[in-house]
Amino acid sequence: MLIHLFTRSRSRIIPFSTLRFLLELRQQKIRKVKLRQLLLLLVRMLIVLALVLGFARPTCRSHSAGASSTRAKTTAVLILDNSSSMGRRASGHTLFELAAGIAAELTEAFQPGDEVYLVTTTDTTLELSHTSFHDFALLKKQIQELPLDARATRFDDALEFSERLLTASYSINKELYLIADLQRSGFSPDSLRKKPAGIRRYALPIYDRTLNNLSCSRVHLTSAILQKDKLLEGTVSVLNTGDIRQANRLVQIVINGKQVAQSAVHLEPGAGVALSWNCVLDQSGFLSGYAQLEEDDWREDNRSYFCFTVAENIRIGLAGAETTDGYFLQTGLRPDANRPSPFLIEPVTPDQLAFQPLEAYDVVILCNVTALSPETVDWLMRFVDSGRGLMLVLGSQLDLNSYNQGLNSRLGLPLFSEVLGSSENQQTTFSLGKADLQHPIFSGLFEPENAHLGNPNFHFAVQCEATPTMSPVIQYSSGDPFLYEVRRASGAVLVYTTGFDDRLTDLPYRALFAPLIHRSVTYLSSAGRFVTAPAVVGDALRFLVPAAWLDKTLMMQRPDQSLERTLLNTHGSAGPVVEYSHTDQIGVYRLMAAERTVNQWAVNLPEQELDLRTVDSEILKSHYDLHLLEGAGSVVETVRQQRIGREWWRYFLLAGLALMLVEMALYYEKSEE
Repeated sequence: MLIHLFTRSRSRIIPFSTLRFLLELRQQKIRKVKLRQLLLLLVRMLIVLALVLGFARPTCRSHSAGASSTRAKTTAVLILDNSSSMGRRASGHTLFELAAGIAAELTEAFQPGDEVYLVTTTDTTLELSHTSFHDFALLKKQIQELPLDARATRFDDALEFSERLLTASYSINKELYLIADLQRSGFSPDSLRKKPAGIRRYALPIYDRTLNNLSCSRVHLTSAILQKDKLLEGTVSVLNTGDIRQANRLVQIVINGKQVAQSAVHLEPGAGVALSWNCVLDQSGFLSGYAQLEEDDWREDNRSYFCFTVAENIRIGLAGAETTDGYFLQTGLRPDANRPSPFLIEPVTPDQLAFQPLEAYDVVILCNVTALSPETVDWLMRFVDSGRGLMLVLGSQLDLNSYNQGLNSRLGLPLFSEVLGSSENQQTTFSLGKADLQHPIFSGLFEPENAHLGNPNFHFAVQCEATPTMSPVIQYSSGDPFLYEVRRASGAVLVYTTGFDDRLTDLPYRALFAPLIHRSVTYLSSAGRFVTAPAVVGDALRFLVPAAWLDKTLMMQRPDQSLERTLLNTHGSAGPVVEYSHTDQIGVYRLMAAERTVNQWAVNLPEQELDLRTVDSEILKSHYDLHLLEGAGSVVETVRQQRIGREWWRYFLLAGLALMLVEMALYYEKSEE
C-alpha cells in the first residue's frame, strides 16, 4: 500500500485559458486515471496475497486423509498380489514385476521410525506378516525376492489379517495398500466384513490393457473303460480370457511325452469351447498327460494335466467259484485257460476276503454267495471306497435278509424284496426289455442301428426296491432291473439280479453273455482309475498305502523332479495313509517306493484363477472401503497427497507471477500517459 501511495501520479495545476471542451476532457482523463489506479492497487494487493498463500502451503484434504499427521509415526501394510495371474506379461514385463516395482517405490513414502508389514494374497499361513520392517532397504530386498505362487488369490483373508495388524498398532497413521490385478474371483463381497475405523485403505491396480490369452481349464476323460490297445476319448476346455480374437490356435494332447492328438481352435473374446479328442492307448500302467496351448501373454494357464491308470491285467477275487454260477462266469471270462487273458481270477472264500489287503484285487465278484460276515462287509465297504469295483451275481442260495441287514444297508444298495421263480419251476419266464445303451458297458459293443440284446430266457429273478442311487443298465420286460449300478465314493457296484446257473437262465449259452461279462468286469476295474476332478494347487494329496509298501521309504516326486520324503500316518481310520500338502507346483506328483510309482496325482491351477475379470470399483468402495489410486505420476507423491491432501502453493505462486505481469503492463501504460 505504501509503495502504491508513493508511486502514484500526482496532479499538477497548469494555468490555461478557459476552454469548455478542454475542461470536459480534463474530467474524463481524471476519471480514467483514477480507475487505472484502483486496478493497479487491486493487482498489487492480489500479488501480495498470492505470495503469502503460496508460502503458507495451503492444502485441500482428501476424502481419506482423516486425522493423519505428517510428523506422527505410521504403521502400514503392503498387500502384494503374487498369485499366478500376476504372471501375465504387459509391455515386456509381468504384472508382478510391475507390482513389485510399485511396492518398492512406495517404501520411499515412509520415514525413519515407521513400520511396514508385507502380506501376500496367497499365503494361507501368513508367515511373512508376523514381522514388521523398519529397514526399508531390507523390505525392498524382500519384495524383489518374492516368488509367484500358483495358489488361488485370497484378497479377503489378506485384508482381514492386515486390518488386525493395524488395529493392534498404536501409531496415529494406519495405512493399508493393496497392490494387485484386482481379480474378481479373489474377492468374496457376499461375506459379512467388519471394517475397523481409523485405517486408510488404498488399492493400486495393476492392469494389462490388451491381453492376448487362451486358457486351458480342464481335461476330462470320457472313456469309462480304460484298456491297452483300445480307444481313449476325452475333452479339453479352452477359454479365450483375452481381448483379442483367436484363430487357428493349436491345442495338443500329450500322454507320457508323446503327442497323441491335435486340434485347432477359433474363439472370440470371452468365448469357450470343449474340444473332443481320442487316441489308441499303446501303454499300460500309471499314465499321465497334459493339454498344451501355444504360448501367449500368460504361460501358466497354457497346460492342464491329467492322470489315469491302465491295468496290464485285471485281478479278480471270485467268491463262489465252486458254484455252477461261478463255473459259467469263469468260462465266460477265460474260455481258453491256455491262451493269454487280461483277467487273473483267484478263487477265494467270503471269509478270506476280510484278511486280504485292499490292493490284492481290482474287482471282487460275489457269485451266488449265501451270506457275508460283518468283517467281510466292512472290508467290502473299504474296498469299494478305495476306487475299486464290486459285482454281485445273485442266485438261488442267496439269503435276502442277511444281505439287506448287512451289505446292502452298509453300502447303500437297494434292499432285496422278493424272489420271482426258482430253479425247479421252469414255467416262470422273463425276457429282457429296455437297456441304457449310453452306459459305458455298451460303448463300442453294438452298432447304433443294430443294437439287439438277443432273447435270453430267465426263470429266476430277485426284485429290489428302487432308490435314487440305483441306475438301471438293463431291465426285464416287466421294468424290473436285470443289471443295475450303484456308485459309492470313487468305486462302483454292479448287481445282476439273477444267477448264471443254466437251470435259472440260458444266458450263458447266448452270444451276449461273454462280451457283457467282459465289459462289466473291465468297467468295474476302471471305476476309480482316473481322476475326474484333478487336485488344485494347495490341496492335500491323500493315499491309503498298500501293505506291500509299508516297509519301504516313501518319496513324493514333485513336478520339478525333486524328491521329498513323505510322512506316514499309521492312525488313519481306513489304515496307514500318506498325506502330502506341499502342492505348490503345477504338474504331476508321483508317490514313489523303491523307484516304483505307487500312485500319482494331477495338480492344476484353481479354476477361479483363470477368471481374469476385475472387480467392480463400487464394490471396492462400499464393501471394502478401498480407494483406488490411479493415474500417471509418482506413486510417492500420490500417497502424500492422500495423506495430507492436495497442496495449492504452486498454483498461488503461479497466480502471483501472472499478476506481476499484469501489474507491469498497467504501470508502463500509466507512465506513457
